[in-house]
Amino acid sequence: MKEDGLKGVFIHSLALKPSDCGSPVIDLNNNLVGINIARYSRVGSLAVSDSTVLQFLKSAIIKEKR
Repeated sequence: MKEDGLKGVFIHSLALKPSDCGSPVIDLNNNLVGINIARYSRVGSLAVSDSTVLQFLKSAIIKEKR
């Protein structure tokens, strides 16, 4: 995996089908490390990191409670 210029987004080497967007990215220890968001190239894809997703969800929950 490689960090891209976008904060919280990384590139990985799995070629996605359109139906794979939104699917989890799991590491070799079966930990969630991100969510697939787009195909980047013929042999690469973009994913949002798990910490970025968690930060977004926490922020959305706080705003909803107001």
